[in-house]
Amino acid sequence: MPGDPLPALLEALRPTLISQISTRVHTEIPDYQNVPLEIVTERYAAIVDALIKSLATHEPSHFTNYVERIGRTRMNQGYTINGLLTAAAIVQDVALQTIPPALAADPEAQASMVRRITSLLHFARLVLGRQHLDTVVHPDPSHPGRA
Repeated sequence: MPGDPLPALLEALRPTLISQISTRVHTEIPDYQNVPLEIVTERYAAIVDALIKSLATHEPSHFTNYVERIGRTRMNQGYTINGLLTAAAIVQDVALQTIPPALAADPEAQASMVRRITSLLHFARLVLGRQHLDTVVHPDPSHPGRA
């Protein structure tokens, strides 16, 4: 909608979101600890961008479609379901700690943002769980020993 301040606010919060998420993912999740922080930051910048686009446009498919694609890619690369679910929880934690407080002047917008972030990340965890189940039920022979 024209004149909507939300896209500019989200863009202003982008560097904080990327920095906090990538740092936590890199230090808290064993799957990511051997990946250079610059690569983790690049990967999570793309996730933050998809999240911001969904929140700014009120169109969840930007984020949900990205999660569908990247979840399968990371599983095929050998990332564990626990690592991916923990990463989703970190994205949600940081987003909830960063975005709603910036909307404190508008309690209704703040509450709506909390619901939208929570819903998007809940969906991400459901997608990741479904994808993991799919790899267990239909293992990829090119990835022996991984399920």
